Amino acid sequence: MSNPQEDCSSVVAQPGTWQAPSSVKKVAIVGTGIIGCGWASLFCAKGYTVVAYTRSEASKNKFLKNLAPTWQMIVQRGFSKDPEGWKKITCILNLAECVADVDYIQESVVEDLGLKQQIIQDIDEFAPAHVIIGSSTSFIPLSLLRARAKLHPDRVATVHPSLPHWDAFAEVLGSSEEITTWLATLCGKGDGQGIVGLGMDVVAMKKECHGHAFNAIFQTVFVVSTVLVRSGVCKAHEMDMALQHFARLVVAGGGLSGLHVGIVGGGTVEAANELTTDIFLGAPVAWGAVSISWLLPRILAKLAIRILQALCYPLRFLKGPVSRFVRWLAGPFYERFEKLNPNVAVFHKGVLSTVCDLEERSPPLSLKCEN
Repeated sequence: MSNPQEDCSSVVAQPGTWQAPSSVKKVAIVGTGIIGCGWASLFCAKGYTVVAYTRSEASKNKFLKNLAPTWQMIVQRGFSKDPEGWKKITCILNLAECVADVDYIQESVVEDLGLKQQIIQDIDEFAPAHVIIGSSTSFIPLSLLRARAKLHPDRVATVHPSLPHWDAFAEVLGSSEEITTWLATLCGKGDGQGIVGLGMDVVAMKKECHGHAFNAIFQTVFVVSTVLVRSGVCKAHEMDMALQHFARLVVAGGGLSGLHVGIVGGGTVEAANELTTDIFLGAPVAWGAVSISWLLPRILAKLAIRILQALCYPLRFLKGPVSRFVRWLAGPFYERFEKLNPNVAVFHKGVLSTVCDLEERSPPLSLKCEN
């Protein structure tokens, strides 16, 4: 039997401890809130037999009430033509019965560590030993998820979507590279044989992280945005406006690589790297000036800022080392842009076309904002 403390120390399974299922036909959904409804609908639309664990009749009725409109979103996205296809999903009020004969389990209970650990421990006890338990956890790292699983902790995995019924994205991490690859196949394109893919864009993570990839970005944006609004830099509707424009350019550029190099850098790594280097070098004096302006009276702030600028003057002599650090830091994105966009003129044409399409679909954002 595994020691929970030992389980926390590593998320790497021993080689040969798990045999990848060659086919998946039946899926259990444990946790029937918003995410659970999305998973159930998506798996059902892809032809899987879906059973959902509901702990009471009240929970079952709530799930079915939310499942119908969730399914309509699946239909609207073109994943099914049957408006009542959600009725194929079966509710089971006993957890052991629900997971007894399935090929895959997707856990999506609320983001409470103790509850998730308990439900995963129970599933681990009842489910067949070869069946992977994927958790939709938004922030909890894998080592914590599997800490209380006593029988087969290595089959517990992170399978986190954005929102299955809204968006085709998932990030996965298993206790071994083999499990991670198998989950990426299930959530992605499938294998063309016994595993029908869900058609998602998949991030196959290499190690655990609080918030994984998707929610780490969301958390950063949330914290920065709320702090800027609460500190009086701008109003909430203005921050929303800035975020929408930022998102437009991210979408048009195809991500950070296109935004940073292709748009901001004008299509050259050199220009993007030089700008970023200047920003890094200017950060100490810039943030110092911001702090001074917030904390000191204007007459004192003017003098303090001059002193600060003089103290930070020597930083300019570090431009070479900082430039090399920035190039190393952003190197993967630089390489991705150059690999995908050998013709910058073609890239710019595509970006502008996408921006025009997005602007056409949305009226001037200022019209939606409060004064």
